[in-house]
Formats: sequence, C-alpha cells, structure tokens
Amino acid sequence: MTSFQRLPTELICRILECCSNQAVASTATTSHHLYDIAIPLLYKRQAKQGNHDITFWAAENGRLGTLKHIAEYMTVRVVAAEEWTHRVYDTSGDFNPQTDAVTGWYWTPLHVAAEHGQVDAVEFLLDHGADIDAQSLTQRDLGLGIGIDSYNIDFQDRGIFELPPPVSFSPLIAAIHCRQNEVTELLLRRGALIEIREAASKRPCGTTALHVAVINGNVEAIKMIIEGGYAGPNDPDADGYPPLLWAARYLGINNDASAASMQPLLDLGADINYIAPSDFYPGSRHSLVTILAKRWKPYTAEALIALGATPLSDHESREIDRVAVTHF
Repeated sequence: MTSFQRLPTELICRILECCSNQAVASTATTSHHLYDIAIPLLYKRQAKQGNHDITFWAAENGRLGTLKHIAEYMTVRVVAAEEWTHRVYDTSGDFNPQTDAVTGWYWTPLHVAAEHGQVDAVEFLLDHGADIDAQSLTQRDLGLGIGIDSYNIDFQDRGIFELPPPVSFSPLIAAIHCRQNEVTELLLRRGALIEIREAASKRPCGTTALHVAVINGNVEAIKMIIEGGYAGPNDPDADGYPPLLWAARYLGINNDASAASMQPLLDLGADINYIAPSDFYPGSRHSLVTILAKRWKPYTAEALIALGATPLSDHESREIDRVAVTHF
C-alpha cells in the first residue's frame, strides 16, 4: 500500500482539507514533506475563518517562526476588538472604532509584543507592515496614571461639567507604562510619535509619552525621550504645564512613582521656577510652587522647594491665606 506522504501533493491537500485542525497539525509532525503541505493549510484556514488568535499569541510570546508563517499566509496588520460579548478581528487596514461598531476594547499584536518586551517580535512586526502608531484602548490602559478621558492635570478643586474627548494609546505608550525600555528605544528609533491622540479625531491631545514616563517614574524612558530630542524638559502640555509640574502633582499617587522623576528632570534641564498659567484668568501666570500652593497642594509645593525652587514670597503667602481658590 502506498504511504500517505507518497500520494500526489494535490490529493494530500484535498484529504487534509477535510480534516480537523488537530488532525492537520498532527500530520504536519510526521515528516518535513507533510509539514510543508499542512502548515500553509492551517494558517490559510485560520485566515479564512477570521480567527487571528494565533497572531496575538505569537506576539505575546515572541514566537518568530510562527510570526513568519503568519506574515506569509495571513497578515500581521490586524486589530482585535470587542463587540458586546465576542471578539472580532479587522484586517482591512482602516479600522475605525467610531464607525466599526466597537463596544469595548481594541488592540493590535504590536501593542501585545511591546507590553511584553518582545523586542524581536516588535521589530519583525514593524518590518512586515504593522502600524507603529496604531491605537489601542484596553483594560491595561486604565492603569497608565492618566485616564482615557482625564489626561490633563486635575487639581480636584474645581467642578468638571464636560468630559474631554477620549484618547487612545500607541505601542510606545504601552512599552513605557510596562517599563519595556528596550522596546521603547526601538520604537523611538523607528520613528514612533510621542503624542497621545484623541480616539475620534486622531489629533494630539497635548499629553505625550513623556508625561506617561514622568508620572510612572520611568527614568530610563524620560532620559531616552529628552536626550533623544523627542521632547524637551520644559515642553508644556495643552494647559501650559511643564513635565516637572506633572511629577510634583502626582506625588502621593500611584505609589508615589513620580517622585523618582523629579531630580532626573532637573538634571536634564527642567526649570524648577518655570512660570506657567495658574488659573482661568487670562494672563495669570505664576511659578510652579505658587500654582501648587494656590491649588491647595502644599505637600507638593514643599517637595519642589526642597529641590531648590524659590519659596513663596510673604505677599504670596498672605494672598493665598486670604483667598480660597475654588472655581465652579
């Protein structure tokens, strides 16, 4: 009797097409010849069924061999998205959560590889067409220290009646938050943008990867971004606040992580006496110490003074004692 692997390739393919995935996979392990026939069939079947689980698994675990098969027989340009109770995959290349009926989280293989520190997988995905600035919105992003719809400094002393447009996050943000600094270096070198963007308009919101690094105390990422010229140590956010104010404001929050950012920012050129907008009145500008004191953050103001900031003048102290700054 002729052995199975000696049959014509076309006939083997026809037979395998009628088999389960498990049977095809088992066949692939029996010889190099059958492996070369069965493996493309498995990947093409997954693509036809719209199932890209294997792509995200390979990205998370750094399986380059699997990713090579995916690039050849499927695509690495895929977005996973949650729609109510099930997951769907989009390979169109123009995924838009605003128009694609997405009701939950969405993310890409590049985000997964970045947050798990799979440097080789990140490089492979980029080399094979993955969007370096692809956007995600996932459960992980809730722990960034900034929020999907609260990405400006909030002194929590004023009523907020309208939420800003929600934002989404790039693989660079994922890498910085997860302290995968080899991936961060690679993404910056390959041209990743540092801006955090509004989910709908794709416009920069004014908050950047530097702010994420600062509030999470990722000193290595701070140095990469500033020393690499991707952002300056005094670059203001949309409200005119420099990174050092972010570090001071987040003291006592997120396990005090931002405390580690303050001295490195100063060493990299941050101005400890930076003059910034201080409230809603046009033209009202003060030092960071004054801003923090006026907004009832004496602990953080004292932290800046301890690092060398100019203390409040007697006049400023009397004014703050006299006026309660509460705007509604």
